[in-house]
Amino acid sequence: MSLVDGVRAGLRTLVAGIDRAGQEAAAADHGARQAVAHAVAVGFVGVAQSLSRVREVIGQIQAGIGGLAAHTSEAATALANVPRQPTPQEVIATLAPVAEKLSRVHDGVGGCIGLVDQARQMTATVLRGR
Repeated sequence: MSLVDGVRAGLRTLVAGIDRAGQEAAAADHGARQAVAHAVAVGFVGVAQSLSRVREVIGQIQAGIGGLAAHTSEAATALANVPRQPTPQEVIATLAPVAEKLSRVHDGVGGCIGLVDQARQMTATVLRGR
């Protein structure tokens, strides 16, 4: 397997993980939406407001995941342009922008993790009644 093929395989794995994260964020938003509706129905307006703030953070997570997907798509597009038998110079020229996109993905993952932790803490606070 060539270096470029290895990067492509790693990128496919990364895309699968980002897709899964998007699904999990959508499920969390759905659950929070249901919890807000239930809190409103039983008259817990303060809880509903707090959970709505959690949903806002989940929306930020979803936006961050969308950014991750865009950067990985750009990296995949760059890799798709590598010729079948690339010269070392072509590999370097291709991998430089791919590395830059993947660096953005790395930074974005860190941001999403921070938001997930924030949403978790906010949810725990709501559930404890604070």
